Amino acid sequence: ARELGILCVLVGRQSTAPDVSAVGRNEAAIAYQVTENLLDLGHRAIAFVGGDWDYSYTRSRLEGYRQALTDRGVNLQDRWTALGTGSEATAKIVENSPEITAAIFVNDANAVDGLPLFQAAGYSIPGELSVISFDDTEEARTFDPPLSSVSYPRYQEGLWSVKVLVERLRQPLIQSCRVVFRASLVERDSCTHPREEAQLRVNSSKGGDGS
Repeated sequence: ARELGILCVLVGRQSTAPDVSAVGRNEAAIAYQVTENLLDLGHRAIAFVGGDWDYSYTRSRLEGYRQALTDRGVNLQDRWTALGTGSEATAKIVENSPEITAAIFVNDANAVDGLPLFQAAGYSIPGELSVISFDDTEEARTFDPPLSSVSYPRYQEGLWSVKVLVERLRQPLIQSCRVVFRASLVERDSCTHPREEAQLRVNSSKGGDGS
Protein backbone atom coordinates (compact mmCIF):
# COMPACT_ATOMS: atom_id res chain seq x y z
CA ALA A 1 0.00 0.00 0.00
CA ARG A 2 2.83 2.41 0.78
CA GLU A 3 4.60 1.65 -2.50
CA LEU A 4 1.36 2.32 -4.40
CA GLY A 5 0.67 5.50 -2.45
CA ILE A 6 -2.55 4.14 -0.92
CA LEU A 7 -3.52 5.58 2.44
CA CYS A 8 -3.87 2.90 5.08
CA VAL A 9 -4.39 2.54 8.82
CA LEU A 10 -3.07 -0.31 10.96
CA VAL A 11 -5.74 -1.63 13.31
CA GLY A 12 -4.91 -3.22 16.66
CA ARG A 13 -1.23 -2.42 16.15
CA GLN A 14 1.24 0.38 16.70
CA SER A 15 3.36 1.86 13.93
CA THR A 16 6.93 3.11 14.07
CA ALA A 17 6.89 4.43 10.50
CA PRO A 18 6.35 8.21 10.46
CA ASP A 19 3.98 8.06 7.49
CA VAL A 20 1.77 5.14 8.63
CA SER A 21 -1.27 5.78 10.83
CA ALA A 22 -2.32 3.29 13.47
CA VAL A 23 -5.15 2.67 15.91
CA GLY A 24 -4.25 0.20 18.60
CA ARG A 25 -2.86 -0.33 22.05
CA ASN A 26 0.39 -0.23 24.01
CA GLU A 27 1.00 -3.95 24.24
CA ALA A 28 4.16 -3.69 26.33
CA ALA A 29 2.42 -1.58 28.98
CA ILE A 30 -0.53 -3.97 29.12
CA ALA A 31 1.73 -7.01 29.51
CA TYR A 32 3.63 -5.16 32.23
CA GLN A 33 0.37 -4.63 34.16
CA VAL A 34 -0.65 -8.27 33.69
CA THR A 35 2.69 -9.44 35.07
CA GLU A 36 2.38 -7.01 37.98
CA ASN A 37 -1.01 -8.52 38.79
CA LEU A 38 0.60 -11.94 39.23
CA LEU A 39 3.53 -10.49 41.16
CA ASP A 40 1.13 -8.76 43.55
CA LEU A 41 -0.51 -12.13 44.22
CA GLY A 42 2.88 -13.43 45.35
CA HIS A 43 4.08 -15.26 42.24
CA ARG A 44 7.76 -15.04 41.34
CA ALA A 45 8.33 -17.86 38.85
CA ILE A 46 6.10 -16.73 35.98
CA ALA A 47 6.24 -18.21 32.48
CA PHE A 48 5.51 -16.50 29.17
CA VAL A 49 3.97 -19.09 26.87
CA GLY A 50 3.31 -19.15 23.12
CA GLY A 51 3.57 -16.70 20.26
CA ASP A 52 5.46 -16.05 17.06
CA TRP A 53 8.47 -13.72 17.10
CA ASP A 54 7.49 -12.42 13.66
CA TYR A 55 4.42 -10.72 15.16
CA SER A 56 5.02 -7.37 16.82
CA TYR A 57 2.45 -7.99 19.56
CA THR A 58 4.37 -11.09 20.69
CA ARG A 59 7.58 -9.09 20.98
CA SER A 60 5.84 -6.21 22.78
CA ARG A 61 4.04 -8.44 25.28
CA LEU A 62 7.26 -10.30 25.98
CA GLU A 63 9.03 -6.98 26.52
CA GLY A 64 6.44 -5.84 29.07
CA TYR A 65 6.57 -9.18 30.88
CA ARG A 66 10.35 -9.10 31.16
CA GLN A 67 10.46 -5.48 32.27
CA ALA A 68 7.93 -6.05 35.05
CA LEU A 69 9.90 -8.98 36.46
CA THR A 70 13.15 -7.02 36.24
CA ASP A 71 11.67 -3.97 37.94
CA ARG A 72 10.47 -6.12 40.84
CA GLY A 73 13.88 -7.72 41.33
CA VAL A 74 12.95 -11.17 40.07
CA ASN A 75 15.82 -13.26 38.72
CA LEU A 76 14.31 -13.85 35.29
CA GLN A 77 15.20 -17.20 33.75
CA ASP A 78 15.41 -17.74 29.98
CA ARG A 79 13.70 -21.12 30.37
CA TRP A 80 10.54 -19.36 31.59
CA THR A 81 9.90 -18.14 28.04
CA ALA A 82 8.76 -20.55 25.34
CA LEU A 83 7.41 -19.46 21.95
CA GLY A 84 5.54 -21.52 19.37
CA THR A 85 2.01 -22.90 19.40
CA GLY A 86 0.31 -23.24 22.76
CA SER A 87 0.97 -26.97 22.99
CA GLU A 88 4.56 -26.73 21.74
CA ALA A 89 5.44 -23.91 24.14
CA THR A 90 3.67 -25.54 27.08
CA ALA A 91 5.55 -28.80 26.55
CA LYS A 92 8.84 -26.88 26.83
CA ILE A 93 7.76 -25.15 30.04
CA VAL A 94 6.53 -28.38 31.63
CA GLU A 95 9.84 -30.08 30.81
CA ASN A 96 12.24 -27.27 31.70
CA SER A 97 10.51 -25.13 34.34
CA PRO A 98 8.71 -27.23 36.97
CA GLU A 99 9.10 -24.41 39.49
CA ILE A 100 6.68 -22.00 37.81
CA THR A 101 3.51 -21.06 39.69
CA ALA A 102 1.95 -18.81 37.04
CA ALA A 103 1.79 -18.52 33.27
CA ILE A 104 1.00 -15.69 30.87
CA PHE A 105 -0.18 -17.01 27.52
CA VAL A 106 0.30 -14.79 24.48
CA ASN A 107 -3.42 -15.15 23.69
CA ASP A 108 -6.51 -17.19 24.51
CA ALA A 109 -6.08 -19.56 21.57
CA ASN A 110 -2.62 -20.55 22.77
CA ALA A 111 -3.92 -20.94 26.34
CA VAL A 112 -6.73 -23.27 25.31
CA ASP A 113 -4.26 -25.26 23.21
CA GLY A 114 -1.62 -25.51 25.93
CA LEU A 115 -3.43 -25.73 29.25
CA PRO A 116 -4.55 -29.38 28.82
CA LEU A 117 -0.83 -30.30 28.82
CA PHE A 118 -0.34 -28.47 32.11
CA GLN A 119 -3.37 -30.23 33.55
CA ALA A 120 -2.16 -33.62 32.30
CA ALA A 121 1.17 -32.93 34.00
CA GLY A 122 -0.62 -32.47 37.33
CA TYR A 123 -1.04 -28.70 37.47
CA SER A 124 -4.44 -27.75 38.85
CA ILE A 125 -5.71 -24.30 37.84
CA PRO A 126 -5.48 -22.05 39.77
CA GLY A 127 -4.24 -24.17 42.68
CA GLU A 128 -0.89 -25.14 41.18
CA LEU A 129 -0.83 -22.67 38.30
CA SER A 130 -2.39 -19.22 37.91
CA VAL A 131 -3.11 -18.25 34.31
CA ILE A 132 -3.71 -15.01 32.41
CA SER A 133 -4.05 -14.66 28.64
CA PHE A 134 -4.99 -12.01 26.07
CA ASP A 135 -8.02 -11.23 23.86
CA ASP A 136 -10.94 -12.11 26.19
CA THR A 137 -12.57 -14.45 23.69
CA GLU A 138 -15.37 -16.93 24.19
CA GLU A 139 -12.69 -19.60 24.55
CA ALA A 140 -11.38 -17.91 27.68
CA ARG A 141 -14.84 -17.35 29.13
CA THR A 142 -15.95 -20.97 28.68
CA PHE A 143 -12.72 -22.73 29.65
CA ASP A 144 -12.80 -24.76 32.87
CA PRO A 145 -11.99 -22.77 34.91
CA PRO A 146 -12.80 -19.48 33.12
CA LEU A 147 -9.58 -17.66 32.32
CA SER A 148 -8.55 -14.16 33.33
CA SER A 149 -7.86 -12.37 30.06
CA VAL A 150 -7.08 -8.93 28.66
CA SER A 151 -10.02 -7.30 26.91
CA TYR A 152 -9.52 -4.81 24.08
CA PRO A 153 -12.09 -2.21 22.90
CA ARG A 154 -12.26 -3.74 19.43
CA TYR A 155 -15.39 -1.90 18.35
CA GLN A 156 -13.82 1.45 19.21
CA GLU A 157 -10.59 0.47 17.47
CA GLY A 158 -12.53 -0.30 14.31
CA LEU A 159 -14.57 2.89 14.56
CA TRP A 160 -11.56 5.13 15.06
CA SER A 161 -9.57 3.46 12.31
CA VAL A 162 -12.25 4.62 9.86
CA LYS A 163 -12.28 8.10 11.41
CA VAL A 164 -8.52 8.38 11.08
CA LEU A 165 -8.59 7.21 7.47
CA VAL A 166 -11.33 9.69 6.57
CA GLU A 167 -9.45 12.59 8.18
CA ARG A 168 -6.26 11.61 6.37
CA LEU A 169 -8.21 11.85 3.11
CA ARG A 170 -9.78 15.17 4.07
CA GLN A 171 -6.60 16.74 5.41
CA PRO A 172 -3.64 15.89 3.16
CA LEU A 173 -1.31 17.90 5.40
CA ILE A 174 -1.68 15.27 8.13
CA GLN A 175 1.32 12.99 7.77
CA SER A 176 0.08 10.34 10.17
CA CYS A 177 -2.13 9.85 13.18
CA ARG A 178 -1.95 7.46 16.12
CA VAL A 179 -4.72 6.56 18.54
CA VAL A 180 -3.88 4.37 21.55
CA PHE A 181 -6.68 2.72 23.51
CA ARG A 182 -6.56 1.36 27.03
CA ALA A 183 -7.17 -2.33 27.67
CA SER A 184 -8.58 -3.96 30.78
CA LEU A 185 -7.88 -7.21 32.59
CA VAL A 186 -11.04 -9.25 33.11
CA GLU A 187 -10.37 -11.26 36.25
CA ARG A 188 -11.95 -14.70 36.47
CA ASP A 189 -11.22 -17.94 38.34
CA SER A 190 -7.79 -18.80 36.90
CA CYS A 191 -5.64 -16.77 39.31
CA THR A 192 -4.91 -16.99 43.02
CA HIS A 193 -2.03 -16.75 45.48
CA PRO A 194 0.63 -19.46 45.08
CA ARG A 195 0.30 -22.34 47.49
CA GLU A 196 2.97 -22.60 50.17
CA GLU A 197 4.38 -25.82 48.76
CA ALA A 198 4.53 -24.26 45.29
CA GLN A 199 6.46 -21.30 46.65
CA LEU A 200 8.88 -23.65 48.38
CA ARG A 201 9.43 -25.34 45.03
CA VAL A 202 10.35 -21.96 43.53
CA ASN A 203 12.78 -21.15 46.32
CA SER A 204 14.49 -24.53 46.15
CA SER A 205 14.78 -24.55 42.36
CA LYS A 206 18.13 -23.70 40.86
CA GLY A 207 17.77 -20.18 39.51
CA GLY A 208 14.75 -19.30 41.66
CA ASP A 209 15.02 -15.74 42.95
CA GLY A 210 14.14 -16.77 46.51
CA SER A 211 11.99 -13.72 47.13
